[in-house]
Amino acid sequence: WIAAAKQHIVAMAKKISDDVKKSAGMSCEVRVALVAYRDHGDSNRLVVTDFTAASTIEAALGREAASGGGDGPEDIAGAFNAALGLSWKAEGRYLVLVADAPCHGDKYHTPGGDTYPAGDPTGLNIEELLRKLKGDNIRLIFTRINNYTDIMMKIFHEVYDDKGDDPAFKIKEIDLGGNADLAFTSAISDAVLENAMMLM
Repeated sequence: WIAAAKQHIVAMAKKISDDVKKSAGMSCEVRVALVAYRDHGDSNRLVVTDFTAASTIEAALGREAASGGGDGPEDIAGAFNAALGLSWKAEGRYLVLVADAPCHGDKYHTPGGDTYPAGDPTGLNIEELLRKLKGDNIRLIFTRINNYTDIMMKIFHEVYDDKGDDPAFKIKEIDLGGNADLAFTSAISDAVLENAMMLM
C-alpha cells in the first residue's frame, strides 16, 4: 500500500476535489496529513506530517518503508493518538487507517504473539481514542488487507458505529484484497465523496 499511496496520493486528492465540484458545484481544498506508524521499540515508531498539500505528503511517503516488527501487532493506538493532535479544521474530516496487523491487546486478535497482550504499553486506551475521533467528527475509513485485523475491526465497529441509521458515523471498510494499486485511489476517493455529499 505504501507504493500505491506514493504513486497516487496527489491524484487521489485531485479526484476528490474534482468529484465534489462536479457533484455539488462547489470547490474544495483537500488537505492531507500523514501518521506513519510502526511498533514500540522500532526506530521512527511514529512519523507525523501535519495537514499540508498532497505533494508534500507524497514526498514524506517517499521516505517511508515497511520495517521493524518484533511481533505481529502494531502501534495503532499511538497512531490514533497522534492523529487526534493534528490541525483538523474542515467540516469533512476523514482518517484512513491502512493496517495489515491489529493493535496490541489479546482481545483484538487471536491470543499469542503479542509482546503487550494487555494492550498499549504506554497506557493508551484504543477504544477511548476511537470515541474521541468520533467526538471530533472524524470519519474512519479502514482499508482491509487481510483477515488478521478482523477481530479488531469487529470491536472497532461496536465502539465507533452509530446504532441508528446515520451512515456518516459507521466505519467504512474497503477490502483491497491484495490489490493496493488503483483500487486504493478510487476506493478512498469514492468513500470520501459519498460521505461528503451527506454533509452538504
